[in-house]
Parts: sequence; C-alpha cells; structure tokens
Amino acid sequence: MDPITLVGSFGNLAAFSLFLSPVPTMRTIIRARDVKDFSILPQLVQLVESTLWSCWSVRVGYKEVQVCNLTAVLAMSVYISIFSFVRFFFGAKSNSANSSKNLLLVQLAITALLVSATLAFFFLAASSTTSTTVFVSLATAICVVKYASPLSVIKLVVRTKSTEFMPLPLTLACLACGVLWGAYGLLVEDLWVILPNAAGALLSSFQLLVWLKYSRMA
Repeated sequence: MDPITLVGSFGNLAAFSLFLSPVPTMRTIIRARDVKDFSILPQLVQLVESTLWSCWSVRVGYKEVQVCNLTAVLAMSVYISIFSFVRFFFGAKSNSANSSKNLLLVQLAITALLVSATLAFFFLAASSTTSTTVFVSLATAICVVKYASPLSVIKLVVRTKSTEFMPLPLTLACLACGVLWGAYGLLVEDLWVILPNAAGALLSSFQLLVWLKYSRMA
C-alpha cells in the first residue's frame, strides 16, 4: 500500500469515528420520541460541507477524500432523517427553540437549497476549473469554522473549571483528523487539503491543552 492510500485510510478511520459520534444522541431521540434540546444544525452543516468536498474530490481524483465525504453525506442524511421524522411525527415535549417545527423547516430548506445548488453547479458548470475552485473554497471555509466551533465551550470550561462539556474522545478524534488529513495534503502536495486540516490540528491541540489543564481540577 502506497503512503498516500495508507494515510488516507487512517484519516478515514478517524473521520468515521467523528461521523458516528451523533449515534448516542439519535438513540436517545428515538427512545424518547422527542428531539429534546438537541440541535440538528451540526449535521446540516456537515452535509453541506461534505457535499462540497465530494464534488471537489471527484473533480481532482482523490479517492480517499471521496470515500470520506460520501460516507459523511450518507451518515448525515440518516441523522437528519431521524431527527426530522421524530420532530414532525411526534409531539415535542420540550420548549427548546431547537424543537421548533418552523426553525427546522427553515434549516432543512436552506440546506436543501445549498446542496441542490452545489450539485447543479457540479453537473452544469461549463468550466470545471472554476467550479472546482468554488467547491474547495467554500468547503475549506466551512471546515475551518467547524474545527473552531468546539472552542465556544472553552469559556464555559474556564468558568466552571469542568471538562464535562468538552469530551476527550471527540477532541482526540478531531486532532487525529487534522493531523492525518494534513499529512495526506502534504503527500498529494495540495494546499487546499493542508490548510484547513493544519488549522484543525492547531485548534484541536489547543482544546486538548485546555482539557488537560482543567481535568486536573476535577
């Protein structure tokens, strides 16, 4: 097995662990027949991002990236379907804004529009170079924001001096993804792969340092 395929395979394993992280939440939703205070927004964002990466990777021919993001598209579609089915066919027991049908409809409509526009652009764009640049630029921006999003809980961790809301497995999985896919980018010599994952590795390392510091205070 050549180094690119090997690193890409390990990168996929790390990514798959992230894609499986919503499973406990979905199990809770199904058992309770209620979406509770959970939000489907992270999965909607991941669906859009993975659609962009999938279209880009098909154009540039990175099979490992294709496998990763097509798997993500499938997983996120399942999670979104479960969440939506429970919300629309069972009455919400909570008063959380996340359980609002109108909010969910808006989120689903925007996501469907973005995914449809991406696929339409993929199949209809006259210039493959232009569309490829558009796909990867948007995907990179979303990827960096996604990696940075867990940092929002750091304020809570510092205030409570508790790492309860910063699970270590998720932080380690994000770090592994950043490192492995960053290494993949170096092997294929593609800055579009290197940059977001280098940022992800740095941000995840910072989260890990915060976790190490405050876990000792528990």
